Amino acid sequence: MDGVDSSAQTRAASLHGKVLKLDFMFALMFMHLIMEITKILTIQMQTEKLNILDALMAIEETVASLETIRRNESEMNNQVKASVEFAKSFDQDPEEDFRCKRVRRMSRQQDDNPDIAASTEFSQLPLKAEFEIFPQVVGSSQDPFKSVHEVCNLAYEHKSIFPSIFKVFKLLFTAPVCVAKDERTFSKMKIIKNSLQSTMSEERLEDLILLAAEKDLTDKVNLDKALKVWASKKNLKLKIKF
Repeated sequence: MDGVDSSAQTRAASLHGKVLKLDFMFALMFMHLIMEITKILTIQMQTEKLNILDALMAIEETVASLETIRRNESEMNNQVKASVEFAKSFDQDPEEDFRCKRVRRMSRQQDDNPDIAASTEFSQLPLKAEFEIFPQVVGSSQDPFKSVHEVCNLAYEHKSIFPSIFKVFKLLFTAPVCVAKDERTFSKMKIIKNSLQSTMSEERLEDLILLAAEKDLTDKVNLDKALKVWASKKNLKLKIKF
């Protein structure tokens, strides 16, 4: 590789070695199978005359095909065998990737990286005991609690006894509320609003949406002829919408 610096050669050699790994070849061939199935759905979803019932049927059939591949063990075995044969065609030894290797010792130092961080086991017994005893404390009170705020005050008074319960209430009252709803953004409405950026009557907005939605028909309108007709009838004082 003349004319190429050493760093590029090193990166190319590293990428070449990773591409020839069996796991990469298997993932590539498996995704090829998945894309063949989803490609049919993509083509169907792009047809102009597709209605919502046919679209739902196509999606359900595609999902069923993918679930069949996932549940079919013989299909996965065939994919693995095909990947092994494909790797052997490049003079690779697929079994090399699955031979016993030295196990990397886990670091004893606490770190943010979960792969090297030392695992710390927490006993679930104290937490379970708090969630079992605290409802009994609430129920044994002489004055019945009328709101969750009163229960939170009780947890605050006994935070040294029920620290986990108090943390739950603290999180409940301090965490921001996130609201999500199912909505769909119509591209035509967005185009009109972005281009106008002004207030207008609902009637005119509906007319503009209709024109934008029926763009296939409006593109065929002869504007010069339409302007001449409008100019000839200008003296009639036609009502023009702004």
